[in-house]
Amino acid sequence: FVPERLSEKEFKKRYAEEAVALGLAKDQVVRIYALETGGIGTYEMQAGIHPIKKTGRAISSALGYAQLLDANSVNELAQHGGFFMDRLNEKMRNPNISRARADAIKSKIAILKRMYANAKRVPFEWSRHQSYAKTAEGMGMHTLNIDGDIGPLMQAMKLRGLKDTAEKAGRPRLAGAEMEAMNLAGPATGLEMMQPAGKK
Repeated sequence: FVPERLSEKEFKKRYAEEAVALGLAKDQVVRIYALETGGIGTYEMQAGIHPIKKTGRAISSALGYAQLLDANSVNELAQHGGFFMDRLNEKMRNPNISRARADAIKSKIAILKRMYANAKRVPFEWSRHQSYAKTAEGMGMHTLNIDGDIGPLMQAMKLRGLKDTAEKAGRPRLAGAEMEAMNLAGPATGLEMMQPAGKK
């Protein structure tokens, strides 16, 4: 799989569109973007590498605005691969796109279908996703984050998952900083940090 690369401006636009469509609030999306990357991060930024100077060294597999780890990518695909394909099918049926563009999306759908089937074969456990993410197939799934069609949705969907987790835990109105705590520390730990004992 070779991801389709976009300009930062176009990727960010698509990311914002996907986030809004998923029901995320402006504050939630902007705070994640600003805090994870110091406000200057790019859609393909890897943790530890300065997004503008390109200096430093990778300190983890964390990638993009929401800094998905490689195992997060496997996890997101296993959970939402069908939804990702549905969104690509919607794009492909748009009568305003060129034949070449439709063919490119069709090719992505075929690849995504195979990736989704592979991800579904892995037992749904974080440790298994971590191991699988180190394989060639798992690394291929991680590159979906920088594809112009799949990446914006995948990165926004990661945040939507945090919002859903918080709602199930009785926190229906999650501030951007609270969502960031969940993203940075992990969903369960982030929620614990918001409890009185955690705040102390």
